[in-house]
Amino acid sequence: MDNPSLDQREHFHALDGLQRLNRWTKLIDLVWRPIEQMARENPASSLRILDIATGSADVPIQLAQRAERRGIRLEVEASDISPQAIQFAEDNSQKSKVSIKLHHLDVLSEPIPDGYDMIMCATFLHHLTTEQAEIVLAKMIEAATQKIVVVDLIRSRFNWLQVCIATRLLSRSPVVHFDGPQSIRASFTISEIESIAANLPLQTYQLTNHWPCRFMLVGTCHD
Repeated sequence: MDNPSLDQREHFHALDGLQRLNRWTKLIDLVWRPIEQMARENPASSLRILDIATGSADVPIQLAQRAERRGIRLEVEASDISPQAIQFAEDNSQKSKVSIKLHHLDVLSEPIPDGYDMIMCATFLHHLTTEQAEIVLAKMIEAATQKIVVVDLIRSRFNWLQVCIATRLLSRSPVVHFDGPQSIRASFTISEIESIAANLPLQTYQLTNHWPCRFMLVGTCHD
């Protein structure tokens, strides 16, 4: 999906397949936890979050829906480098009847806008080199007022096998069939993520493993 010449129909098919994988793995539940904690700590405040490399914006849409059901004031925004992804996300938002502000953002070459309580990214870091990941995470920390949240894949032989099976069961997209296992190959190990996190300018952080194949990094940016 990183290929800019990818046909729009195939790109949309792949984004739809990734949405299905995210629902099956309950990604929303992982990302919701730090938001719920922030809401408990700031009951009188409205929270503002930004999802970078959002793809279909399925995760921020679900966050907005859950926040509304639970009476939490949450302003959700999302960004992506791909105009096709932004278009798909806009259509997704309209179909879901959820208001999501979308931005075109090249997070590697442009600064992340500030003023967000939390900045997150999900299944994006594995597209980056170690140096690029450090740059992006540092930008997230600089722009966020409270927390960063990162969820991504863990590289291992067993996880590669799981993803090979899951992508074929849950999607008919050949792009997803290729990208899923390739994403595991390109991912970081837990020890590599631990090494990166230890060198970030975070006040505190927590790194946890989650089934299937994922880690979550939650970092506190400021006291």
